[in-house]
Amino acid sequence: MANAAGKTVTAQGDYLFQPGDIELSLTETVEGQQVGLRIVDKTLYVKIPPAEASQMGTDKAWLKITPGANDPLSQAISGSMGSTSEASDPTELLDRIGEAGRIVSSDQTTLDGEKVNHYKVELDLDKALDRFTTLMPAATKAKVEQQVKGKHIMLPTELWIDKNQLPRQITMDETALTQAEGTGAGLGKTTLDYSDWGTPVTITAPPADQIAGLSEIAKKLGG
Repeated sequence: MANAAGKTVTAQGDYLFQPGDIELSLTETVEGQQVGLRIVDKTLYVKIPPAEASQMGTDKAWLKITPGANDPLSQAISGSMGSTSEASDPTELLDRIGEAGRIVSSDQTTLDGEKVNHYKVELDLDKALDRFTTLMPAATKAKVEQQVKGKHIMLPTELWIDKNQLPRQITMDETALTQAEGTGAGLGKTTLDYSDWGTPVTITAPPADQIAGLSEIAKKLGG
């Protein structure tokens, strides 16, 4: 759960982690509005509210963003898809924390009835800034990097790791990053909960008759 510009955002879903590939199915809720997100066979599908679909001139519930599409909008979104998948991978997140984090304290505790190792970490933003700017447009990314570079910002982070060395919960307080950006917007505290490791998961694309291609819509709108 993340607090973005005073808005509470929640998301839940399934992930399928495979060597070199991630598939996922998420439902995100922002102020009562739900947005669906799926990545299947390296193709991104976004489910949007009917009012937004109508503004785009379609009655389809899902937008398909295909890698390699020629229009600028599809290219921009498709270009960020790999970063989105990478950011969703807890092993990648743990690697980044390992590279840029300093353990402040550790103890053993219980989470959801299971014994876990609990770590408090300070994450050095100078060493992990690329993770927090990877989804930003190039101009915004350059501006943010300039604003926070050399300020030695530390982001409080906590990890709960089970006996199989799998994450059960990760929290990260990104308020200091938001304040350094000086925008008054951005993320507050993010909490990631993981459960049912090893449970079989099947993630499929939406029904074909409910999909509209973003590239085709962009052409109609002159994009």
